[in-house]
Amino acid sequence: MLRILVAAVALTVSHLASADPVTPAQVSAAQGQMLARISSAVEKYANHSRLDPAYVSYCRGELDLKTSTYPGNGLIPFGVNYNEIYDSETLDTVIAAREAYERSFMFLCLASAKNTLRKAEQDK
Repeated sequence: MLRILVAAVALTVSHLASADPVTPAQVSAAQGQMLARISSAVEKYANHSRLDPAYVSYCRGELDLKTSTYPGNGLIPFGVNYNEIYDSETLDTVIAAREAYERSFMFLCLASAKNTLRKAEQDK
């Protein structure tokens, strides 16, 4: 995972000269759109799995706890200061990496919750 992140950073740095500039409003909008896509996908997964929304909240809390411990060292996606993104290629790379990580984390957490609930039902 770290190799992928380092490669993404290297790729991003190599293209900075040709990237289109972005404004803070565009960075904020891209984050909002990413979070909406993640929420929509997670909600669909939870509904399909017949999981109570409380489990979505629990998994979101787990994700927040995990990602809050990452240092602000510039590594994509969680070490990035979004206020310091000035070009479209960096923004696209950061958003794609963060979206993939958060979506995967949430799906795995919800799947684990579903398996735990199923096992508890079987043990009754």
